[in-house]
Amino acid sequence: MRFTILSFVVFSLHLIGSTAAYADASGEIAIIIDDFGQNVQAAENMLELDAPFTAAVMPFLEESRTHAKTAVNNGHDVIVHMPMEPVQGRPSWLGPGAITKDMTPERARQSVKQAMDSLPEAKGINNHMGSAIVTNEPVMRSILEEVKERGMYVIDSGTHQNSVVPELCEELAIPYMKRDLFIDTDHSSKAEAINMLEQLQTEAKRNGASIGIGHVGVRGQNTYAALLEMMQKKDFQNALVRSSDMILKNPEHNPEAFWQY
Repeated sequence: MRFTILSFVVFSLHLIGSTAAYADASGEIAIIIDDFGQNVQAAENMLELDAPFTAAVMPFLEESRTHAKTAVNNGHDVIVHMPMEPVQGRPSWLGPGAITKDMTPERARQSVKQAMDSLPEAKGINNHMGSAIVTNEPVMRSILEEVKERGMYVIDSGTHQNSVVPELCEELAIPYMKRDLFIDTDHSSKAEAINMLEQLQTEAKRNGASIGIGHVGVRGQNTYAALLEMMQKKDFQNALVRSSDMILKNPEHNPEAFWQY
């Protein structure tokens, strides 16, 4: 009996300590940069950024393996940026290995499995486009069961307001969070990207944590410049964390295992 009570007390103290540690870390910001894997502008600069961020790497592209390895070597997180068919958009934007509307749940899961196998550095997954897929409960359930089996986490990129990802992640006890805002658009200037980063910081201070998504490519140059400028502010730089640290240590988003981190 003594051993049982002592074990319970030790576990409870650890639980309280873990929860308090997260609560004290108010104002955490996770930056996710999408579309790595392509040989495009700003990718190399982003990978050299002297701050923690998450590289969302598209699978099966010419630079996918190189970008994933470099990101990890530089202390960044890697997640699979899984191509999924949108309601509207060009098929050419998807890239190889995409999940499409005509796939069965079993075929979709196989596609995700192959993508994850190709990027062993990945700790999680988010969707590239996907507005036509994230509302499909049978397909998303099959995909997320594979995520669950691998012990990975999920970022819902927020491409459709009726996404079933949050409710399925809660049901399956998968650690997840949803994107709060996009840092850039196709035509964002540096000033506009800075404004979005400032909004992201305000959101983090209000809610304790926030997630923003930016991109490589042409718009990535302005996002990179905006990040460099914002990082001159100590409070912003100190707030930056990897998405895995934000999600996996959070009892709200990882209730089954947050105490392990």
